Amino acid sequence: MLDLGIKATVNSDDPAYFGGYITKNYTEIIEALNLSLEDVKTLVSNSFEYSFLDEETKKKYLQLVHEN
Repeated sequence: MLDLGIKATVNSDDPAYFGGYITKNYTEIIEALNLSLEDVKTLVSNSFEYSFLDEETKKKYLQLVHEN
């Protein structure tokens, strides 16, 4: 999806019930799809960019993603 320019994200839905905590979801996806660091940064960036956070908070977190 990333190669097609789709703004994909990784999420967790009711982790206590389904067991899909966000860290585990990222770990499983990274291993299954052999994602690069840049792929992961894109997924994390997309998550912040398309979240319901206010713009100032989004900018702060996006800057942290791109600094590391």
